[in-house]
Amino acid sequence: MSDPSDPSREEVPAADLELSPGRRLRQARRRRGYEIGQVARELRLPLDRVAALENDNYEGLPAPVFVAGYLKTYARLVGLDPEPLVQAYRAALPPSSPTEPAQVIVSSVQERHERLIGRLAAIAALIFIALLTFAWWAQHPGDGTAPPTGEPVVELPVPDGADLPAASPASAPGESPDEPTGELTEEVMEVVEEEDPGEAVPAAALEEEGMEETAAPEASPEDITVEADGPFEADVAEVVNKLEVVVAFSGPCWVDIRDSTRNYALVGEMDKGDRHLLGGKPPYSLIIGNAAAAQILVDGQPFDFKSVVRGNVARFSLDPASRP
Repeated sequence: MSDPSDPSREEVPAADLELSPGRRLRQARRRRGYEIGQVARELRLPLDRVAALENDNYEGLPAPVFVAGYLKTYARLVGLDPEPLVQAYRAALPPSSPTEPAQVIVSSVQERHERLIGRLAAIAALIFIALLTFAWWAQHPGDGTAPPTGEPVVELPVPDGADLPAASPASAPGESPDEPTGELTEEVMEVVEEEDPGEAVPAAALEEEGMEETAAPEASPEDITVEADGPFEADVAEVVNKLEVVVAFSGPCWVDIRDSTRNYALVGEMDKGDRHLLGGKPPYSLIIGNAAAAQILVDGQPFDFKSVVRGNVARFSLDPASRP
């Protein structure tokens, strides 16, 4: 086999010019004494691909731009001018074939463009979901407490006959965002304004009259005697009223506590270390936000209300006389 890199070209008979590109290559190979396997090794192509080129069978070959490159390399190997072969090959192609490489490139660009648009849409959706989540979190504090309002805690006795607005339940996570703010409503403000300030006697006035303030001794349940002909229910109510109910706080917490007569209310945001003795008449209606930071003591004994906590918010009624 002669040197395949020899650039010399042989004269092509006029009859060969009328042949197809594949037949020209096959005749040139045979004139030089090359085997088809040798050509395949020199071109570094599979043997069946070289055979397809010689048989003008282009259906199983790659795009026309690659086939034209195979023909040029094969022609130079066997000493033929590659340009007439490539022109004859392109002339034999269907009209739509020359545009196939461009169509492949356009299709690839469109596919990459669609993938990019899909990724941008997914990123935008994630950002939108994150914004919605942040907006919801801003309206629903995770610890169950109401947003700080700067208003003082309200703990006022209400005169008989006055109506307080119904207690608005604190919102647990996932419930309505209308949380109580601890602000006094117009009805409560009217009740405060209607109270007679002259009912309270200052300590200074008592000293001028030569009187000393003395605390009334608290009667224990053992000191209370029941008359045979007296109403037993009234005596029991008096004993119950003597049971102290204290609410203490180890952290920020919002509460709404009302007594049975609706004449006593403890409403507002509590701080760490706050401690309140409930007044009014039991049983009490309690709503406690951030229940983990609240403790209830009935007559000095802890009262367990963990079983009624839902989402760190507790809603329950407390009757000191009926506690375990």
